[in-house]
Amino acid sequence: MKKRSQTRCSDGELKRLAGRLLRSNTSIGDVPVIISELFEPDTGVRDVLSSIGRLLSREGGTINVLVDRPVKLGHAVTVLLCSSAFIAEAITCLEMRRKYVVELVLIQYKD
Repeated sequence: MKKRSQTRCSDGELKRLAGRLLRSNTSIGDVPVIISELFEPDTGVRDVLSSIGRLLSREGGTINVLVDRPVKLGHAVTVLLCSSAFIAEAITCLEMRRKYVVELVLIQYKD
């Protein structure tokens, strides 16, 4: 029997995520991306931080995305694309006019 995740998302949080996703993907050709990372500050409280944006490029196991919030480097994140969900690691995160260009290496990627 599978155990369900302890992390829950309220209806309000889902509506805000959907709104951010719709605002960040303006053309028909945009591929939406959600990057979710589990943040555990020194207090021991767990919180899910999400970055919303669009796919810029994908080459093999590396993707480049433009998102609305910075992504912490050097630890695993969940990347949600239209086609699938991946575990990835952010290797660069550069600010570009109040948005962030993030390069991620997909950990579970197969050719």
